[in-house]
Amino acid sequence: MIADGRTAIDTITIQSNFLPVQDINFDKFKTDGKYDNGTEKGKQYETYKVKNVRHGINDITVDMMQQVVTVRLSAKVLMKDYKRGITAHTLDRVVDAITDSGYIQFDCQQLYDNGRVLSVDTVDHVQLKDKYYQQLTAVPYSTKYDAVPYGRVQSSLVLKGRHSSVKYRQLHYDKIQDLNKDKKNREFLQICDARHLHKEFKNIVRIESNLTSFENIRKYLNITENSLQKVLTAPGTPNLTLFNKIVGTVDIRVVELFTEYSEMSMQQELKIRGIHGIIRDFNFNWSLIERYIKTRAKTSYRNGLLKEVRNVYTQMQTTTDTDFVNIVDYVREQLQATA
Repeated sequence: MIADGRTAIDTITIQSNFLPVQDINFDKFKTDGKYDNGTEKGKQYETYKVKNVRHGINDITVDMMQQVVTVRLSAKVLMKDYKRGITAHTLDRVVDAITDSGYIQFDCQQLYDNGRVLSVDTVDHVQLKDKYYQQLTAVPYSTKYDAVPYGRVQSSLVLKGRHSSVKYRQLHYDKIQDLNKDKKNREFLQICDARHLHKEFKNIVRIESNLTSFENIRKYLNITENSLQKVLTAPGTPNLTLFNKIVGTVDIRVVELFTEYSEMSMQQELKIRGIHGIIRDFNFNWSLIERYIKTRAKTSYRNGLLKEVRNVYTQMQTTTDTDFVNIVDYVREQLQATA
């Protein structure tokens, strides 16, 4: 029986013995894919492989000598339910899609019982807030991590380790922009009902954590083994746990200083913060502020300076400390709410 689970997956690589295999169409593999038969390092091998089977089925490999099958899948296989992700509840539909491809047929329960996960991208969705990507990029991470744009779109970034020994990364991005970035993704968007997916992903940040080692799969999903069953029923919160690791050394008190003015040039920031300082020094007493500006800038205050200070003064009076949301706390709270 396939148990309930809360893990949602964008991309997964599953490997299994032949117990779940009900049928293999070797002729179709040879016609549409690749067939290798020979000897390597003194060992016989016989492998059938096909790539880019259809949207969501990236590749299927059958190793006849080792008696194992490996499939690499994405949630696109669910078509218009793409946002839902591969879960314990949608596994049967994923298996049906593999069967419909005509290459191999699995028994869903047997795959659930015998499959093991080689790599997995877990996914969560959080509400977009103003300046989300700009502020998250500007966070003062430790020297172990980088926050860099992902792809060519503006609304995307990747948090990753600077060293090759760090075998994980986390993406934060706008899925609709991502689906419009190339021909293949645009084709998927159209056949899956573009209007529906636009509605599904409107004002949403998609967060994915790439876990590519057995150790990290077990660690971040809080499981003892990387079986398909354990992954799909995992109690862990991988995206939240990984995010907390990445920002673990960040001084939350200074995040606001690094992010509040992130859209301004340094020259603009110095000017605005200078005006803030003057206003606070005079304890928001406008008559004193006005007299000070006129005294210090006897001629130039008439050229828009006093008006600019007045605008900043008005904005400060209507803004409270709680209006600015610390981006690190925001992401944590949002991911916690999805757990």
